[in-house]
Amino acid sequence: MRIALITDGIHPFVIGGMQKHSYYIAKYLARLHFDISVFHCIDEGVQPDYPAIFTKSEMEHLTFIEIKFVKKHTSPGHYIKNSELYSESIRLELIKLPKFDFIYTKGFTGLNLLKNKEMLNTPIAVQLHGLEMFQPGGGLKQWAEKLILKKPARYCLKHADVIFTYGGKIAEIIKKEKGPKTQIIAQHGAADDFWLQTPSIDKKFENSFIFVGRHEHRKGLHLLLPVMQAIKEDFRLSIVGEVPNEKKIIDNRIAYLGNKNAKEIYNLFQQHTFLIVPSLAEGFPTIIVEAMAQGLVPIATDVGAIEAIINIKNGFLIKSKHLSILSDAIKKALSLPLELRKTMSKEARKTVLLNYNWDQAAKKISTDIKEYCDYWKRTHR
Repeated sequence: MRIALITDGIHPFVIGGMQKHSYYIAKYLARLHFDISVFHCIDEGVQPDYPAIFTKSEMEHLTFIEIKFVKKHTSPGHYIKNSELYSESIRLELIKLPKFDFIYTKGFTGLNLLKNKEMLNTPIAVQLHGLEMFQPGGGLKQWAEKLILKKPARYCLKHADVIFTYGGKIAEIIKKEKGPKTQIIAQHGAADDFWLQTPSIDKKFENSFIFVGRHEHRKGLHLLLPVMQAIKEDFRLSIVGEVPNEKKIIDNRIAYLGNKNAKEIYNLFQQHTFLIVPSLAEGFPTIIVEAMAQGLVPIATDVGAIEAIINIKNGFLIKSKHLSILSDAIKKALSLPLELRKTMSKEARKTVLLNYNWDQAAKKISTDIKEYCDYWKRTHR
């Protein structure tokens, strides 16, 4: 089966959750012998070394088509205008190739394809990931950005043949916005073999927390830092990701580590007990399952599809975004006795091993795609 996977970058050449998910989709479907053509963009000056991140056998089923993301527009709404230009460039390359069985688009990369569905005559799937534009939270700037993004997001959801969803609150949004004939397919992020390695047996389960993420409003770091500073108990908080100096709270219990690669984050996981995800809006944060695979106990706000991952046995799901509730959850984690910390750590890892590993996830995705393509052939003769 031939699949066109269309994204605005793949990890590690472009950093981001959607780009990382694109990498895994390509890698694991190639392992299942799907022939994947990856349409993607790279930053200026980057020379992607594909054999360094994909095995020889995976490369036999992968083709890479690099499309330049031209930043022609600079006025308000420029991201969407430039995304549609990028989508059009992809379509023009796509139609030069033999017909695909299935087109899988990420984010807004499918905008122009959906506007030319009849010409392509191929099922088009959309995955908008977090759908943050439909989620609450944020100030005036974030509100304005969401308003701009809603219209193209609605267009994608209403005209797609298939929508991949992480479930949870994301699925509820999609059900309201999708087209009448659009099929929803549940799908989630997962951890690969790197993160599924046996956790350290020397972990002391101390009062140690780690935050991993970009410094942007929806990630909630601006909420977390004052909450942690107000806590009187002794603890250690590691912040992974660049934070502007003016946004840092100086506290000798808080360490700002900057950006780290996967190996460095893996090593940090060995040294921490809790992962904190205080996000105001999310899709399915892969970092949660990667940390849980290493036995970290998650403390996360109930946004996006996070409720599908965390339960009372393996972590703390914060049902409100009020600072007092976040503070209470952290204090409760600090009060956990050693044996309960160990038990929750084992449950966290067990959750990932049973439900969120990429071998299992890829098999489900492949089955869902095959079944939909069979349905498409029967109904579009």
